[in-house]
Amino acid sequence: MCCPEFIAKYVLFIANLVFSLAGLAIIRLGVAVLRNLRDLQDILPVNALPIGIIVLGCIIFIIAFLACCGAIKESRCMLITYSIFMVILVAVKIYLAIVVFGFLSDVTSTITSWVTTAFNTSSLRDVYHVMEALFNCCGTTGPSSYDGILSQLPPSCCASPVDNTFYAPNAFPGCTTRLIDYFDTFGRAIGSVLIIIIFLELVAARCHAPLTAPRNAPQNAPPVAVAYFIGCLPFVFAAPACRASRRTAIRTALGCGQGFISIIFAWFLSHSYSQKRRGNIA
Repeated sequence: MCCPEFIAKYVLFIANLVFSLAGLAIIRLGVAVLRNLRDLQDILPVNALPIGIIVLGCIIFIIAFLACCGAIKESRCMLITYSIFMVILVAVKIYLAIVVFGFLSDVTSTITSWVTTAFNTSSLRDVYHVMEALFNCCGTTGPSSYDGILSQLPPSCCASPVDNTFYAPNAFPGCTTRLIDYFDTFGRAIGSVLIIIIFLELVAARCHAPLTAPRNAPQNAPPVAVAYFIGCLPFVFAAPACRASRRTAIRTALGCGQGFISIIFAWFLSHSYSQKRRGNIA
């Protein structure tokens, strides 16, 4: 047996403790993004993404916390339920990582379009000034964006409200660059956390299999074919992602990576159960 039960017990506990902290980190990132964008819904219609990230973080935290309890108490029922949820969550998190990194690949054109449209819409001018004050930016590309529109820069464009003349030396840079940097930073942070969690989940799945297998009932151990079927379920999500992402190299790489991760996950499950079954028969 690759991972003795007493080692697997504490490996699973520690791994899910890390998952719990990672879930809290995802919630924190989602709340930070949502809080910064709540006053800009008319300009940046991206509330669905941070809300989805917050919900996913809550689910990760709850399931990981329950898994910690199941590992310490060696509750087979709790661990099998945890395994089922983990297979589903791996697929969801891989898909969300693809969405996040896919958005980052088009972030320049998307943000430029949003900012330009909002800046040229007079009914959104007050909201745009709120965004300028929030992100410390000015216009679309800088103070020159207001040339021919206003006689002087709005107070939201300057670090000091006194120096708000048209060509103030302390004026902020353009909002397009600031927003691109903002979404790029938070997007990569969220995507990186998701990838790390997926990797750790694969390790935990490999080590907690001895805990879920019955001790004296080898006939009840899931066959290898079933393990491959369960492990390959996320690959069903990977195939459409690969086909839909051929135009963008990063999306294609992530989609194909999802497929490889799913195959590895299937191997972990099948190899663990086959080893357990051979050990019980012997």
